[in-house]
Amino acid sequence: MELSHLHVGFKDFPGASEWFTRVAGNPPKFRNDKLAYHQFGAVVVVLEAAPADTPVTLAFKSASVDQDFLAFAAKGIEVIQA
Repeated sequence: MELSHLHVGFKDFPGASEWFTRVAGNPPKFRNDKLAYHQFGAVVVVLEAAPADTPVTLAFKSASVDQDFLAFAAKGIEVIQA
């Protein structure tokens, strides 16, 4: 069995899809007024318009975590120190 997709709800659905496009460099493969399909390898992250945000953690493989972090920070992500 392999994971194919997961749904994540967002109050600001347009903003969430724009973030994946702008910051992650991943435009949707499909989008309408309620759903956006962002493909990451074999897994599709389906963003959904929802009355509340869905807490989720996405983990990505990276050849250089430091370089990827700096690239995301340069695009304006909010950096949270533990």
